[in-house]
Amino acid sequence: MKEKFAEAALGAVISLMLNIGLIGGGAYLLFDFREDLHQLNAARAEIAREIAENDYAMQLIISWNRPEYQRSQDIIHLYRQISAVKHAPQLDPQFRAQSQGQAQSILVTLTALKGDVEGTHFSTPVLVRYQQSLVQTLEPQIEMVTILRDLLRDWENLTLRERDAKLDLYQEHVLREVEKQSQHASVIRDAMAYYQQKMNDDELRRAEILSEFTSIYVKIGLSVVGILVGIAFLYRSLSGIWFAFGRR
Repeated sequence: MKEKFAEAALGAVISLMLNIGLIGGGAYLLFDFREDLHQLNAARAEIAREIAENDYAMQLIISWNRPEYQRSQDIIHLYRQISAVKHAPQLDPQFRAQSQGQAQSILVTLTALKGDVEGTHFSTPVLVRYQQSLVQTLEPQIEMVTILRDLLRDWENLTLRERDAKLDLYQEHVLREVEKQSQHASVIRDAMAYYQQKMNDDELRRAEILSEFTSIYVKIGLSVVGILVGIAFLYRSLSGIWFAFGRR
């Protein structure tokens, strides 16, 4: 009789220890998962910040390439009109007013765009390079239209040779602008390729983070189930011990 009691008591104690271990292990995992969740939340916030930054950068790039900022052909057209009358001692008042208004409009547009581009901060090297390249394409255009505006303003006070000198200076900036535009086309391709790859990588990383979240929540669910099962068996073990000692 004593041997059966001892066996029952020992079995109940072992079961009690195992169940306590099961509950403790499940509780430990729950606390451990809290750190994992914290790290994943930080990673999710960071990837969301990067996606937002890239989207903002691309919106700016698209904005900076709107048709109203493509003024090279307008400048060339204005130059040709002025060159055609460079021998005239005086300009037709209507032509002069119209040309000056056009030159000033182009100058204001390009200067505002340059200020906007220079005032934007990018942390990504590819986007910084794009930003610098765009400014370098705008600077000769601004110089070109400034020369034409000043030429129209000072027309009667300039000799034909001085007008030719200003038009030659304009041509120098044209060559510089063509060179910078050619280089800028390559920079645009690099920026777009980078953005596309970065967008794909960010979406992949976001999907991986969501998958890790799902995995952790599944493990948390299993840990909770383990704790509940442990509590149920603990109650059973305690009942067995109480029954064994009660019978004695």
